[in-house]
Amino acid sequence: TYIISGIPIKVLNEQSTIKDNNLTYEFTGEKTASVQVTVRRTDKRRVSAEDFEATVDLSQIYGATGSVAVNISVVNNKTLIRSWNPITRSVKIDVEEMQTREFEIQVEHSGTAQDSYTFSDETVSPSVVKVTAPESIMDTIDHAAVNISIDGLSDDVDTKAEVKLYTRAGR
Repeated sequence: TYIISGIPIKVLNEQSTIKDNNLTYEFTGEKTASVQVTVRRTDKRRVSAEDFEATVDLSQIYGATGSVAVNISVVNNKTLIRSWNPITRSVKIDVEEMQTREFEIQVEHSGTAQDSYTFSDETVSPSVVKVTAPESIMDTIDHAAVNISIDGLSDDVDTKAEVKLYTRAGR
């Protein structure tokens, strides 16, 4: 008798329970399961985590605790396994609502233009970015910005830049 760990947990009913309801989820702990198995000593090396399947059905999540039962079954080498007992019986899953917000894209400059040149006007297209994220992440976003280097510039510039999201602390 020994323990097999590292059985990947597959998620069932993710679309109908989570995504269709504008929710997202995250495992709060391990996303693997463990079982205790009994096999003949000569068969021990032939039985592994790949011989088991672990699933969670998100339609069965218990809202008060966020826990959901783990169902484990033997899918390979059934004849080698004399008995088995699940060790992982449930997992905790945090579920939260997705939010979508639009942020006006700000332009941040770095560097210095050539002598006697100044920075006068900027146009951003598109001028807003639509962000969809879990509520806990959305609450930390302060603004969206692009950083444009004006170092050594002496003429109009048309450039592309990556939009980055910043928190109130500037990260």
